Amino acid sequence: MSINRRSEPREMEPIRDKADLESWKRELAKQSDRDYMLGMLLLNTGMRLTEALQLRVRDVRGREKVRIRANQELVYPLHGAIRKLLAAYTSNMDQDEWLFSSRKGEGPLQRDQASKLLKGCAKRAGISSFGVHSLRKTFGYHYYKASKDVEFLRKLFRQSSQSVTLSYIGVIGEGADSLDDTFSL
Repeated sequence: MSINRRSEPREMEPIRDKADLESWKRELAKQSDRDYMLGMLLLNTGMRLTEALQLRVRDVRGREKVRIRANQELVYPLHGAIRKLLAAYTSNMDQDEWLFSSRKGEGPLQRDQASKLLKGCAKRAGISSFGVHSLRKTFGYHYYKASKDVEFLRKLFRQSSQSVTLSYIGVIGEGADSLDDTFSL
């Protein structure tokens, strides 16, 4: 059983179990191409939901990085698989269209609606303790597990220290419950 399936309420956590992650992605794909693309972009970049919702097609089409201008410029790398998904998703879209358009008007999808649809998929996939930052944390968790590059994540998430980043992605304390049973000198 994955940590995300506990019955007691917990703080938003990364989705650690890859089978849970695949279930969530399948639920997302059932909803719509837009919703699937939104989830995949968040999951594969570590981007914040509010940042993704302000993107237009021109911000991602043919690019290797997404640049977001806030108080400081934020840069999110796009790896090959996500670039291919974005290319297919935007192939029939105009450069000036919102990447994730609202179905109720001419603007972008709103944060509360996006959050609701992402959480709904998590619920149907059997994942508890899910919030929009769960995807950012999931990206960080799996990136760290594969690369051990906490400094990249610290900079990407704009956090003050590596220990803050490790705590944020749920790595600090992982396995501590089993230390007594498995550790011996």
